[in-house]
Formats: sequence, structure tokens, C-alpha cells
Amino acid sequence: TLLYTIKFEQVKMIVMRLQKKNCLFCARFCNQLALSTFSSTSPDPNISPTKYIGKESSRVKRLKFVTLASSLATTSFIPIMYMKSSAGLTIATSAFLPISYLCTFAVYFSTKAYVTEMYLESSDRLVAKKVNLFCRTVTHHVDPKDIEIPVNIGMFESFRAKDEGYFVDESVIQDPELYRCISGLRNKNSET
Repeated sequence: TLLYTIKFEQVKMIVMRLQKKNCLFCARFCNQLALSTFSSTSPDPNISPTKYIGKESSRVKRLKFVTLASSLATTSFIPIMYMKSSAGLTIATSAFLPISYLCTFAVYFSTKAYVTEMYLESSDRLVAKKVNLFCRTVTHHVDPKDIEIPVNIGMFESFRAKDEGYFVDESVIQDPELYRCISGLRNKNSET
């Protein structure tokens, strides 16, 4: 928790600097992102064995936060550079803007299927949580009957449900019923 406290304090300093430079929108957005990202990354020692928590959940959240924050910082510094420096430096800084957004979208598309948390709410309802582009946790409710195991599993996809991919680390799953549900064994047993 000390590491999270130190990183949160660093983010607070960045927010204060943005507020001094009259980038209030970016400051508010970064502050809200930091609160949502760093407050939920501390591991809970009382996790139920029926709950799946992805091994890389905190890293995925931090990576998305850093890429989004760097894109926002690049965007917010262009007007400042335009007012304070020469046109050549502004053009050079503006050239990094597409690269910054490209990295943000590349990280998003490569990790959008990663499930940070998953559990069976009832026998016919699976709850899977993912992180979206803006570092917010999005909850998906899936009927286990809708789960399809693709013939050719993608690089970042373990199973599909309702045309949406989900990526889980199956070695972390401790609940046998949850494993049967996402591996498609439950559907095969109910059909026979």
C-alpha cells in the first residue's frame, strides 16, 4: 500500500501543476482517473476462492492510466507551447500527438478483452469486469449458455459471449464450477 500511496501523491502533484497552468479540465480528469485507478488496485486478502481476480489486473489498469494520461498531457501542452515558444517547437510537439493517441488505442485494443474480475452470481449468471478506454471498470452480465469457445482462439481471447471476447488466465481460477462455465463444459453436459 505504500507504493500506491507514493504513486497517488505523484499524481496529485501533476494535477496541481495542471491547475496552475489553467488546464482545469485535464486536472479534474486526471484526478478522477487517479482516484478510480489507484483506489481499486490494492489486493484484498479476503478474496473468496469462487472469485476470479486476474493476475495482471493492476498492471493493465496502470498501463491504461499512463497511456491515457500521457495523451492528455500531450494535448494540454500544445496550447502552452504555442503561447510560450516558437512555431517550430510547437509543430514538433504536435507531431507527437498522433503517436501518443496511437499508443493509447493500441494498448486499449490489445487489453480490451482482459477480464480483471469474474464470478458466478447465480447458476445462470456470470459477472465479468473489464477496464474500458477511460480506465473505468465495466461490468458485463453473461448467461453461461451464451459462452462459445472459438475453434481458433485469438491471441487475447479465451472465450466469446454475445460477440464479445473475454480473456482470462485459466491457471488462476480456483472454483471448479466457474472453470466448467467458461470452458464450455457446462453447455456440453447440459446438451447430453
